Amino acid sequence: MNQAENRLDAILNINKFPANQTKYYQLDKTQDWLADLLLELSDKAINKSAEEILSQGNIALELELLKKQKNHRGYFLILKGKISVTYITECVRTLAEMKDSLELEIKACFIPAHLQQDEQLKDQTEIFEENELLELYYYAKGQVPISEMLHEQIYLNLNQYPVADQEAPLVWEKESSSTKQ
Repeated sequence: MNQAENRLDAILNINKFPANQTKYYQLDKTQDWLADLLLELSDKAINKSAEEILSQGNIALELELLKKQKNHRGYFLILKGKISVTYITECVRTLAEMKDSLELEIKACFIPAHLQQDEQLKDQTEIFEENELLELYYYAKGQVPISEMLHEQIYLNLNQYPVADQEAPLVWEKESSSTKQ
């Protein structure tokens, strides 16, 4: 593998990105927009400072980016990678603070926004490119919103009902039994 870079803007300027050359990135919470995402994921940690959340949580992103061109499509960007995140949240059973994590493989393709009107692409959420089925995203004015796509992918795959202890009594069971007495 080529040398991985450790900086990438949240919004990539596709016009400045080299064509037909795969670039590799290894990013973490030292990247501002990834730190912001980790803080957002840990929004239930109301008793912790941002510094505590960042020290106790983690976010790592490995990316492979390739810019290609097709006559009818213009420039498009293929993004493949893995993101893993450990963040602070709240147990839905006990409301106690807990850590949860997510590991996710991402395969996406960004194409110019004007192609949203294309009959073949209307209502499509995936596109077949480079012998793979990729999530379809659009970019406008040369600006590829990488952080928005990652945000969406994480929230689509996030555990909506994290539980620290399956055997713990439900908070509202304790409350209802104490009000009966």
